[in-house]
Amino acid sequence: MPYHGTPQPPQEEMREYHVRKDNTVQYRGNYYSLPCGTYRSGQTTVWLQETEGNVELYNKDTGKLICRHALCTRKGRTVYDDSHRKPRNAGVKIAERILVHVSGNREVAMWMDNLKRRKERY
Repeated sequence: MPYHGTPQPPQEEMREYHVRKDNTVQYRGNYYSLPCGTYRSGQTTVWLQETEGNVELYNKDTGKLICRHALCTRKGRTVYDDSHRKPRNAGVKIAERILVHVSGNREVAMWMDNLKRRKERY
């Protein structure tokens, strides 16, 4: 949903952090996940605030809360929220949409089955 509000200026205790290519932010020796697609370029940044044992990450452009994680007291951990990962069954849905689009063409269905067997990842 588009956000039509006005960006809020960061609070004093918020700091700017760079988003890594794997959609994580490094904070106090740990990595905290962001939703898939948050990273856009090498200059992608978010605001981070630590509050009452939580790490809160805010969108730099809108000031809107992106996600919240429990603060990890250990070092070298990656704190993930399962909803931040890509869905594993997304390829199945796309394959079904392709078959509907080509009206169940038998040759296309055979080609896609062969591709699925030989290249499971695709």
